[in-house]
Amino acid sequence: MIARQAMVFVLLSLPVEGRGAAGEDGLPPAPSDGDIARAQDLDRAAESATEAGRYDEAIRDVLAAERIVSTPIHLLNLGMINERACRVTAAMANFFEYRQRQDCDHVPEGTSEARYCEDAQSRIVHERETRQACAVAAPPPPPHQPEYDPAARRRAKEQFRIAETSTRAGDEDAGAAWEQFNRTARCAEGPPDPEIARLCDAANRRIAELGAREREAARRAQAAEDARRRRVEEEREQAREEAREEAAAREAERRREERRLARQRAFEESPEGKAQRARQIVRALYIASGVSLGAGLLLIVGGAATAPKTTDPMTGQQTSDFSASPTSEALVYSGAGLATVALTLFVATRFIPQPVVPARVALVPVLSSGYQGLALGGQF
Repeated sequence: MIARQAMVFVLLSLPVEGRGAAGEDGLPPAPSDGDIARAQDLDRAAESATEAGRYDEAIRDVLAAERIVSTPIHLLNLGMINERACRVTAAMANFFEYRQRQDCDHVPEGTSEARYCEDAQSRIVHERETRQACAVAAPPPPPHQPEYDPAARRRAKEQFRIAETSTRAGDEDAGAAWEQFNRTARCAEGPPDPEIARLCDAANRRIAELGAREREAARRAQAAEDARRRRVEEEREQAREEAREEAAAREAERRREERRLARQRAFEESPEGKAQRARQIVRALYIASGVSLGAGLLLIVGGAATAPKTTDPMTGQQTSDFSASPTSEALVYSGAGLATVALTLFVATRFIPQPVVPARVALVPVLSSGYQGLALGGQF
């Protein structure tokens, strides 16, 4: 017996998951108990034929079982049969296709499918040792090996050219093109033509490379998406932090304004504030009284200046005669001036608070200015 990995033939035990009743969600119907039993009988017959060295018969039995119940397990069994028959190229194609159909990269650990995936991967890794073992003690070729159809060879080579062109162009369906070549060239069955066998080896390498590229591209895309999400989250966190800082600044400004208003109200209600407010009122009244008194004096002076003049025959001094023209402008100016002075005196005595400025002190300059104005008007 060749010194290579032992064969562990996998018998079908359960129907393929994901199949339902006929017509349900467009899926094929689940195999019946009778179909499963027939497929198991064919698997057992294939195992017996493999142990007896009848590899072609074993492959036919496995393919017949696959037509009854389609499951990736049959690809694994085909690979082990071809490996036992030293058809290493076909065996590697079977193992590659099994891992792809079983989606071994996403199989849960600890399951039987995970163990089968590890076994297929181990056989792929040890391909060189298997070839060396087959080269030392290769079994005789099976009798009555059918010749490869020239038309099938042309179709396989054409499909290989299409797949190679699609790979070089970077098309997304390059993997599907290589799978189509494997089916066209019947790589899983171990083509007897040496040239097609070499093409099958190249196709298996291309499929492995494409799978690695797809996984790397998916990893990079996931990393880029993670980085984008982190940037978005950082920007959102920065925006939230800026919003919190702005809200804190507004709250601090509001509290400062409230404290300022509270201090202002407390000061206004204190004795010092009330005294300051009274001083401001007195100052305003002083200004208004001064302006009013000045206007009154100007009106008195203007009335005296426009009144008719009379000359004293004894002294020769001229004086204003207000009675000479009672309706003249002099009467108007003088009356307005006297009214203004009277209003100023009323405001000063009525509204200037005595605790701040005594009324007598406030009236002294006012009365003095009024008397001077009247005397000045009388001189005219």
